[in-house]
Amino acid sequence: MIFRTASQLIWDLAMMGMGGFALWRGGKPEKLLAIGLILGSLATAVVENRQDWLYPQWGILLVDFGYLALAVWIGMRSDRVWPLFTAGFQLVAVITHGAMMADRGVGGWAYITAGVIWSYMILLSIVVGTWLQWLRPRRLVPSHFQT
Repeated sequence: MIFRTASQLIWDLAMMGMGGFALWRGGKPEKLLAIGLILGSLATAVVENRQDWLYPQWGILLVDFGYLALAVWIGMRSDRVWPLFTAGFQLVAVITHGAMMADRGVGGWAYITAGVIWSYMILLSIVVGTWLQWLRPRRLVPSHFQT
C-alpha cells in the first residue's frame, strides 16, 4: 500500500470532485482538461523522486510540459476563455521548474509549495469553467470546438 499524507488525500478528494463535476456537467474542453489533470496527477505520483526535492524533478517537468501542451491546444481551439487561465497557471508551474534549475537557492519547500498552489489554481479553473458551461444557454448550433 502506498502511504498518502493528509494533504495528498485532500488533493485526491478535490480531484475526484472536480473530475466528477466536469464529466457530469462539462463540455468537451472541460472533460478533456479534467481527465488530463487526473492522468497528470497519477503520472506525477509515479515519476516523482520523493527522496530528493532539492533538485529539479525532471519526470514531473515532462508531465507538466505535456499538460501545458494540452491546455494550450484546448485554449486555442475552444470557444471558451477559461482554458487560457488553465494554460497560464500551468505555464507558471513549468516556469517554477525553470527557477529551480536556474537558482539552486530555490529550496525544496518553495518548489513544492509553488507546485501545490498552481495545481489548485488549475483545478479551480476547471471547476469554474465547468460551472460556466453548465450555466451556458443551450445552443442549436454545435460548439466551434472540433476534435
